[in-house]
Amino acid sequence: MYDSFNRKIDYLRFSVTDRCDLRCKYCMPLNMKFTEKKDMLSLSDMRKIVSIFIKIGFKKIKITGGEPLVRKDITKFLEFLSYQKEKGVLDEISLSTNGNLLKKFHSSIIKNNVKRINISLDSLISEKYQFITNGGNLVNVIEGINLLKNHPIKIKINTVLIKKFNDDELINLVMWCSKNNFDISFIETMPLGEIGSSRNLKYYSTQDAKKIIDKVFPLKASKYKTPGPSRYFCS
Repeated sequence: MYDSFNRKIDYLRFSVTDRCDLRCKYCMPLNMKFTEKKDMLSLSDMRKIVSIFIKIGFKKIKITGGEPLVRKDITKFLEFLSYQKEKGVLDEISLSTNGNLLKKFHSSIIKNNVKRINISLDSLISEKYQFITNGGNLVNVIEGINLLKNHPIKIKINTVLIKKFNDDELINLVMWCSKNNFDISFIETMPLGEIGSSRNLKYYSTQDAKKIIDKVFPLKASKYKTPGPSRYFCS
């Protein structure tokens, strides 16, 4: 498949749910209204849609949400995608998650050929993590990550930059990721709906983060590419 600029498009981000088991303060309000279950795609629907995308040339699929691991039939969907990969019609299966359910699903992730996983993690301090996620357990997430990191799965940590919250953790986050051979992406807060507070007051730019990191670990542009929009640097 090619777009109007003759660019080959073979990467699909496929959202399987709008639900999430956390309530990150920059993401959604505590009283979030979700899609009615009767209006959501069934497992059969998802299989049919993905099969169509594969037929027109899509080779890489990233499963997203909400939090995709909260779907009760997510393992069956992973098995379907894995079968497509084993047939040779799909090149890559990846997953975006908040990490909260990795301990429960790590075996299924490993078994079903997921080779890239993005994990949202905004702090390495338990109290701060609990605060920003409205009740999340950092130890639980780290334990889930540790169950995956020694397998052939490329792990990337996604950290939302929040002014006067985690801008003092940038170096620690980079060092932790380096120690574990993880990539890390720093993400600016985005206007994605009403959350009950101003994002402008919490905005912290990636350029400011880069300047802080560059002072400790001099950065240079990397040729490393992924299907996503991130620009990579190495030290």
